[in-house]
Amino acid sequence: MRSRVDLLAELLNLKRPASEVTKELAPLGWDSDEELVVLTREHLGAVLQRFVLGTLNADETSSWAEAIEGRDDIGLQKAFEPLLKQLLFELANPDITQELTLLRAETLIRDLR
Repeated sequence: MRSRVDLLAELLNLKRPASEVTKELAPLGWDSDEELVVLTREHLGAVLQRFVLGTLNADETSSWAEAIEGRDDIGLQKAFEPLLKQLLFELANPDITQELTLLRAETLIRDLR
């Protein structure tokens, strides 16, 4: 079995569908006394770019963000923490925020630069 850090890194980089990684992470729980990996604006931008290119759909993008949002073992890049927190919430909750569209993804990518 891969380590928790390896699985979290795999999730951040979306090496496999988020649902597969979260199944492996499930026995380990969401709680942690420390941040084991850090989500950066590059991670978020790369996922949004995959959406723009059509290799991810809106549901897959939302599932990825939902799998990350609220985990105690995943930190947010300190210099961009408020922005990353806001964008993760938006992507993870399209029903109460806004639907991810091509135009919105392109705007978010620009915001992350």
